[in-house]
Amino acid sequence: AMTNALMEKSAAKSLETLDSLISDGAHPLQILKAIENQFRKLLTAREFLSTISSDGSGFGNLPFNRFKQEILPELTRRDEALVEYLVSGYKDSGSHKVARKDIPKDLLFAPNPKSPYPVYLLFKHAARFTVTELYHVLIFICDLDYGVKTSAIDTITHIEQLTLQLCS
Repeated sequence: AMTNALMEKSAAKSLETLDSLISDGAHPLQILKAIENQFRKLLTAREFLSTISSDGSGFGNLPFNRFKQEILPELTRRDEALVEYLVSGYKDSGSHKVARKDIPKDLLFAPNPKSPYPVYLLFKHAARFTVTELYHVLIFICDLDYGVKTSAIDTITHIEQLTLQLCS
């Protein structure tokens, strides 16, 4: 709920969900890691959009059926190429082979291509941000993570600050 509210750029909903998570006993680093994971995935999606068009423009208005027909096949080809690369053992690097079942699903855009709507939503949300914005978000999150682990900063206040910046 928190990451969805952030992707929708809804400050009120994001802060309300953050407060609820803290009240329920969630650790601030858990919340921060969930935000980081979601924005890393958004960055990957946004960069993929940039390969389709120079600025990824127009995707925010792309109908779902067109997404399934035009974009989803590209995503599944990209996922399959990544899986083949990992299973082959990074041919030139001498790394060990990975079994298909051991490949983390979060590396793939469409781990279940029969259920494309969540993937569609991810890309719609990614189109709301620029690549530069997403890089800055991840840098801020990394800095905050480091600060939390090495000093006595007020993590909640910083996550609230991040939330307001993302939603503005």
